[in-house]
Amino acid sequence: MSKKYNEGYAEMLKLRSALLEAEDDIRNGRVYTLEEARTLIFSTDRRDPMENVKFCQSCASPLTKPEDFGTEADGSKSSDYCSPCYENSSLYGGDGMKMEEMIELCAPYAVQAGKYKDADEARTAMREFFPKLKRWASA
Repeated sequence: MSKKYNEGYAEMLKLRSALLEAEDDIRNGRVYTLEEARTLIFSTDRRDPMENVKFCQSCASPLTKPEDFGTEADGSKSSDYCSPCYENSSLYGGDGMKMEEMIELCAPYAVQAGKYKDADEARTAMREFFPKLKRWASA
């Protein structure tokens, strides 16, 4: 068999493997966004599609489009925070906001977005993940 055929066959096997893994993920409750699904279908790259996505360092929302990013006092885009959490160099809730307050605020939106089955599951995941975000790391 030709080298080109072997390479094509190997790529096809990688893709088949990726799709089978995704099928298992879906059976186990994983929800894929349209972007993640496209990446999975059209790429044999097995890295997590969300691997290179930035997340707000306050609420963990994905920052994928320019309008998702908050603003600095000079009007430039923040590299760390989303627009609802950060406007004109000010964090939502100010310095007095507690991580648990942010979790309570974000949990319903995460459920509505289909990331979690209910608010309790969202809160549990957020309590694990939020301490890794810049805003809450020192809290």
